[in-house]
Amino acid sequence: GEREAEKTKESWTNILVGKFAPTVVKSISYDIKKLDLIDPKNCVHEVYLNLNLSLTPFQYYHAVKKYSYLNCSVRSSPPLTEVPCLSGSDYHVYTVDPSLAVPDSCSVSSLHREQQTECFTMAHAKVEGYQTLSSTTTKRQVIEWDQGWDYMQKGIAKLKRIVEGLLEAKFSSEEYMMLYTTIYTMCIQDPPYEYSQQLYKKYQETFEEYITSTLLPSLKEKSFVKSWAKQKVMVRWLLRFFHYLDRFYIAERSVPGLNEVGFNCFRDLVYREVNANVRVAIIGLINKEREGEQIDRALLKNVIDVFVEIGKGQMEAYEEDFEAHMLIDTQEYYSRKASSWILENPYTDYISKADECLRRERDRASHYLHSSSEKKLVEKVQHELVVVYATQLLEKEHSDSGYSGFPRDINWRIQDSQGSQYKVSKLFMELTRSLER
Repeated sequence: GEREAEKTKESWTNILVGKFAPTVVKSISYDIKKLDLIDPKNCVHEVYLNLNLSLTPFQYYHAVKKYSYLNCSVRSSPPLTEVPCLSGSDYHVYTVDPSLAVPDSCSVSSLHREQQTECFTMAHAKVEGYQTLSSTTTKRQVIEWDQGWDYMQKGIAKLKRIVEGLLEAKFSSEEYMMLYTTIYTMCIQDPPYEYSQQLYKKYQETFEEYITSTLLPSLKEKSFVKSWAKQKVMVRWLLRFFHYLDRFYIAERSVPGLNEVGFNCFRDLVYREVNANVRVAIIGLINKEREGEQIDRALLKNVIDVFVEIGKGQMEAYEEDFEAHMLIDTQEYYSRKASSWILENPYTDYISKADECLRRERDRASHYLHSSSEKKLVEKVQHELVVVYATQLLEKEHSDSGYSGFPRDINWRIQDSQGSQYKVSKLFMELTRSLER
């Protein structure tokens, strides 16, 4: 089981490494060409040491692509690495916290150490002139379903309390590692103890239970936004715990990924249940603002953003569930306004009102609607206020001004660019174009 590594060009190390050696790089001293290794005393892993002094410790780790962590301040991504034991199917996970003192900087997370079974018997590595690392043994017991899922449920329960603001303490790195390792181990065990399919199902059921018991009750505008925010936090954290499913189980099957499962649960159980009521509330607030009332524009934007985000990059949900209804309501709102304004106001007052409405709708769209809605919204307003009453407005304009007949050339009005007369000519051209179509 031992093999001699080739000497590097620098000829500064001669190492005999067993097939699996429990070594972690503590430090590399470039000036005296010194390599310090430490034994984590928890797991064994395969390592070749063929060092190149031109590399930083972090670069060396990635260059040799072996399962050792280097004690350096550079943050690795991802922060986890699988470390194979002798059988090739059992794994431990290592992480490094550079702020801790060596050897604690090599923090090993393994599940239920007191119940481990033997994984490896002997390894020997010698760094000439510096340090000898002796053999170590590690043990792992099969995690049965009830044992593993009970542990995960405790972690998920804590996550729910954190999301709901009932618990200030976040997950420690050790807790996070243990939850990740539990899922990982339950996925890579030999049958009948390989639980990937069951865990995938439980992942979805976890969201369904959380949504129906916690998010759905008393949903209105504010809680709708908060529920969506909480769901995104739940997805982000559970995705980390169940990450191994995404990497292997899902990759090998035609099933939705974990991120998609989490958001689909919200869409099916919350969004489809309440989006119609939420839409009615949003449109009601928009109309209140049109009538001069103050509304919470930030809240309105956050609610409308859910319609956009729920589509995961597609606009169908926003366009079909909100925008189409909002445009119909806008059309009906300005149809009612125009029918009364045309009877009550002289030409210049009507045009001034129409111009102000268009300005406010553009402002409204820029503050809380999706950018794709502005043009559609303005066209609806123009149609109801200008196009529908084009003939009446032209007649009213000439009646008010004392002219008879329709002028074919109205460009002269633009020359008078003072105040309302300029606004009149601008919209007047819209009227003329609508009649000539």
